[in-house]
Amino acid sequence: MYIFDKPYKYYDKPWPHIVIEPFLPSDVADHMRDYFPPAGLSHKEQKHNKWAGDYLDDPVFAEFSRVNEEREQDIYDFLDNVFDDPGDLYGWTPFQYRNERPREERIKLKGWHTDLPGKKYHIMMYLGGGENGELEMKHFGTEEFKSFPYVHNRLVAWRNDPFTHHRFWTSKSRRFTISLGIELYEAARKTIYWIEDSKGRVFKRAFTELEFAEDYARETNAKILRGPDATYHL
Repeated sequence: MYIFDKPYKYYDKPWPHIVIEPFLPSDVADHMRDYFPPAGLSHKEQKHNKWAGDYLDDPVFAEFSRVNEEREQDIYDFLDNVFDDPGDLYGWTPFQYRNERPREERIKLKGWHTDLPGKKYHIMMYLGGGENGELEMKHFGTEEFKSFPYVHNRLVAWRNDPFTHHRFWTSKSRRFTISLGIELYEAARKTIYWIEDSKGRVFKRAFTELEFAEDYARETNAKILRGPDATYHL
């Protein structure tokens, strides 16, 4: 279930990125597609973080999360080696699960943008496929363009910089994605909250503001154990 177990292909246009397909064993990927968690409980949770529901209740999703979080340093080392840019200190930002409803019309989920400079790498994983739902890349310096159709069991990863403009679209089918942003340590530590849910499970989750973390805790009967400053207790 480690996301970088399979061979990758490296491309330097429109900007450096890698593709792995398939990135998971087919039985694991098919299960995660067929049992992808429904949309989350909290309106603010969906609006600001786009988490799917409680994926930890599914043993395959829970194992996927465990395996990759335990190999956190391997992921950092792998990306540093692929993109030949070692030496930074990172902070783990949890997987972000998105369950987007189908749309007959093709609508931009997010227009052209680059990620914030505190994020060094971005990893996008598709579970499911269908018409529309593309990830599109454009280099705003050279105008080179590339489009990735929404295809099941595909991983795309890149090093974030001012030229890595990208956008993505709705699909006619449910659009299931898992993303992982590797942030520089000082950026990551400002957003991570440790959560204990009603079953006593402890995990990390990213919220941009304290009020969103508190909303999530109330609506899911969870506790905030500590926040980015390592001192906050609910």
